[in-house]
Amino acid sequence: MAVPFARQLKKGQHKVGGDVRAIQRTLKELDIRKAPITGHYGKGTANQIKHFQAHHGLVADGVYGYNTHGKFVKEMKHDSRLIYKAYIVQRVAMLGVGYAPSIHYLQQRPMQDMAPWPNIPEYCDCSEFATWTFKCAGFKDPNGLDYNGYGNTYTMVSEGRKVGSIRDAVPGRSLVFYGRTSWGAPTHVAIYVSHHQKLVFKRYAVVSHGSEGGPFFLDYRYRHDIHSIRVYE
Repeated sequence: MAVPFARQLKKGQHKVGGDVRAIQRTLKELDIRKAPITGHYGKGTANQIKHFQAHHGLVADGVYGYNTHGKFVKEMKHDSRLIYKAYIVQRVAMLGVGYAPSIHYLQQRPMQDMAPWPNIPEYCDCSEFATWTFKCAGFKDPNGLDYNGYGNTYTMVSEGRKVGSIRDAVPGRSLVFYGRTSWGAPTHVAIYVSHHQKLVFKRYAVVSHGSEGGPFFLDYRYRHDIHSIRVYE
């Protein structure tokens, strides 16, 4: 599956993020970029994109838009694709928080609203919200079902690669599971988006959807012994 086009990038907008790092890393792999990876879309990156555009039959304007992305993604190696996709998961999940008042909790199978961003689901549960963000990024279905409209926390926890604790999770590529049914299946899933240091502790941020109030943002120190964290690639 092709990596989707997330946003237009150009010099002077102070764009910083994982998608820019993925672009810069690929520019280095193509021997176009000599400078370090910064994640900042500045003059140097714009000039390097111009160089790429000129050699691929595109208008050399330094703007990373739809046509440039179509050519560029073919040059991306596996790790750069993962960085780019993970950034989209983070961004879409965080944007979903802003739509909290208009998203309502509802368990429904088959899952609805599997169209990519900006098609914010109007009704969904936690697993559908996580599935939708992965769909937007071009990742494989975290349920392992090729986006056929089904799946839940149980199918999700069966897929991916389990890591020891949230300290080993990867922003935008990890799902955090917690709660347990009587037969041991997880009852809730959240998208791991970031962490930050607060004094001597690290605090871990996730975005999830699990109540009538819509998506909610959690930011606290997890107890590592009660959570199951999986990385999806």
